Amino acid sequence: MLLALIIGVTVVAVAGVLIAAGSWFSQSNPGQTGTPLSSAADLTGTWETSFPATYYYSTDDISNGINGGTFNDVASESRQVTWTITQGASANTVDIVQNYTSSNTQQLVDGGLYTPQPNWPDVNYTGEISSSSLTVKSGNSNVGYFTFTSSNISGAWDDDSLSGLYGEHVRTDANGLILTKQ
Repeated sequence: MLLALIIGVTVVAVAGVLIAAGSWFSQSNPGQTGTPLSSAADLTGTWETSFPATYYYSTDDISNGINGGTFNDVASESRQVTWTITQGASANTVDIVQNYTSSNTQQLVDGGLYTPQPNWPDVNYTGEISSSSLTVKSGNSNVGYFTFTSSNISGAWDDDSLSGLYGEHVRTDANGLILTKQ
């Protein structure tokens, strides 16, 4: 009987320690609670591409016919990109003002519908930060996925929020957009 009582008290004590440890671990590890991690570097300031990035335009219209919703590259252009980043509404968000100058526009496919994009001044985006990752958003749509250090942001632009007669998409290759802090 005494042995059963000792075992019962031991089990209750161990369970209490495990519950307390689990509670402490969950509070000390933001990844466990779904809270974004703090930024690994200060992103505020001006960021520019050292060399033009290649952007590809895709559409689901090729050779005057709908291609089943499959996007195909129809044109490319080079963009010299500048981001001005300021602190956002919370510690894990930033506001991004992007402008760019395009050059070297090329039609890649005969018959593909393509209208060259103008040089857009001051397009506003938001960024969500988790540790050294930055997700760029236009409204509720994700348009870019990046990693960063204190001096470099690199990743891919992937914007399918364009609309027109046919579906349109603008993208870079993986790590095709690299910006350096000025």
